[in-house]
Amino acid sequence: MKTVLAASWFLSLIGLLFLLGDTSQLNAQTEFLVEIDPETGAFTHINCIPDLHWITTLPYYTGYDEDNQRYFLRGSEEDQSTWYLYSVDGPSGELIHQAEFPQVSGSADNVISPLYDDVSDQYYGLHWNDAESTEYFVSIDPVTGVHTILSSLSDVNYIAVGTNTMNSIEGHYIFQGVTFSGENKLYSIDISTGEVVHEPDFPQISGSGDNVGQLRYNSETGILYGLHWDSSEATEYLVTVDPVTGVHTNVAAIPGVNYLSVAPSYTTLDEFSNRYTFLGGGSSGTWRLYTLDLITGDVLYEPIVSYSGGFETDNVICPHYDDASGTLYALHWDADFPPDVLGDAFSFCEGSSITLDASTANASAYLWQDGASTPSNTISEEGANWVDITVWGCTFREEFNIEYIDAPFTLDMGEDKVLCPGDDPLEVTLAAGGNYTWHDGTTANAYTITEAGTYWVEMSWDDCTIRDSLLVSAVESVVLFPDSIGACEEEILVLDATVAEASDYLWQDGSTAATFEPDESGLYWAEVTLAGCAFRDSVQVVFSTCDTLIVDPDPDPDPDPNIEPEPDPDPESDPSLVVDCGILVPNAFTPNYDGVNDLLNIQADALGCTFNKLRWSIFNRWGEEVHRATSLMEPWDGFAGGSAAPLGVYAWVMTYEVNGISKRQQGQVILLR
Repeated sequence: MKTVLAASWFLSLIGLLFLLGDTSQLNAQTEFLVEIDPETGAFTHINCIPDLHWITTLPYYTGYDEDNQRYFLRGSEEDQSTWYLYSVDGPSGELIHQAEFPQVSGSADNVISPLYDDVSDQYYGLHWNDAESTEYFVSIDPVTGVHTILSSLSDVNYIAVGTNTMNSIEGHYIFQGVTFSGENKLYSIDISTGEVVHEPDFPQISGSGDNVGQLRYNSETGILYGLHWDSSEATEYLVTVDPVTGVHTNVAAIPGVNYLSVAPSYTTLDEFSNRYTFLGGGSSGTWRLYTLDLITGDVLYEPIVSYSGGFETDNVICPHYDDASGTLYALHWDADFPPDVLGDAFSFCEGSSITLDASTANASAYLWQDGASTPSNTISEEGANWVDITVWGCTFREEFNIEYIDAPFTLDMGEDKVLCPGDDPLEVTLAAGGNYTWHDGTTANAYTITEAGTYWVEMSWDDCTIRDSLLVSAVESVVLFPDSIGACEEEILVLDATVAEASDYLWQDGSTAATFEPDESGLYWAEVTLAGCAFRDSVQVVFSTCDTLIVDPDPDPDPDPNIEPEPDPDPESDPSLVVDCGILVPNAFTPNYDGVNDLLNIQADALGCTFNKLRWSIFNRWGEEVHRATSLMEPWDGFAGGSAAPLGVYAWVMTYEVNGISKRQQGQVILLR
């Protein structure tokens, strides 16, 4: 079995070599692509990598494609049954490819330490074949995960962690390895041919004061950089390394650094800005993210960071610079994601509702079981519920259950009621022992209702209050007919019991229409059902012979001009013509617009009568005046107050002066239709 060695100069590394021989994080959580601010050490989420729960941190698998801005990593989903080579877009954090990839241990197809060459636009790595006990230099297709052998490295037995780097100027893949005879070599492989072009001796990876590691090649300047721990001086140095000779040269001391994090890796180089970043710790146990100026060796930034202690909530690993933008990308394993936003169970009062707030920092979308898409949602039904919350591109589901708090009693005032005239008061009685409050502030469990209105009561228990209400309507008495109605024998009399919104009608003979036509004098009654209340009214109908005054509505408009009309008699020239003048009023009329008897006209009962100070008033059976006239030319049209007057008998009174004598007449008239 191939073994991967980890460099450890003055190490201990306080447990940071936690995955030697293992390939993944200890606990499956949610992984994010983040951006680190090297000046402050703060990181910002870019996006979630869907379904990624395990990351391979040793040997190294993360890399960066400068030209296409792709961040590469190796990981698995929840069950670790399949391992993938992930390609993630740096600016957006969106997943580009997820290709199946060989195992990191226990497999003859073990492929490790892939590096991307921006010039050839190819991905290269090392492949250990267990069956042949041989190391191979290979190319890797990031889309399919398939590797292709380019050459064999027959004398390489072990690979040192933290030394792999790419010289894109000359097209060399550089790594530190140990031969089968135990020699440490710094190998440079021509990526186009797979041939080893350099293999100088190199400082020991452990147990030596000249330990050099964390190699990163600057393809802009053609310089290979690394970190050198001098045990005699107990000092960490930034160094340059000659890949041809293996000789290193100190650039500058890095004060305060006693430990380096090599697994997971934190070392990366910004070629355009000449920045070298790594994670280091001092003797006090404080970890800092150091950024060095490659030209001077000066420390540009050294913020204290909290993501250096392994599997913490803010664990951030494997940073890589995007040289063109200067962005420092990394992976963030959030042990607290997804958060428990709501909890598992809630309860509320039946008949009410509960408003749940699933507001989550940095959430971009919400979807509740009922289709609501807001951070908070009001739920009025019990049972299993859920809400999907999307944060930084990852959607997680919060499931919860809602139950009613059982009420001690049932609160039900019953159906809405109608009070009919003459009904007894309505008694509403609730269960004894409840904590009740009525609309008027009373607290008894019983209430007496005597009039129309809306009545409600609240019942309280624990933290719950529910309310029930009752609408009580009252129906006023209905009068259908006058006490009596007179009619002419030759007319058809219609008794109309129509009432708006009435549901049923019943007459004395069992008929159920809204109207009835009596054919003889007698007592008639009708019963009307309105809003559940029954009202009965009766009327005395009297048929009699009527002397109906017929007024010619259209006298002859064109008299014969050859016939001289007779002169009106002159009472003054002919004393015999002086008469006792009176006024004739018909005793019935039919204002049904048939052209006959539509108007109640009055006229003198003799010729030659002159009337003065005439006043004619007509009254209904309640004594209300329905018509008034001051001359013989003002008939009644059967309307009162703008509406057709009902059938019935109306009284009239008339006063006037005729021939100097004051007179008064009165009588009755029947209105028929």
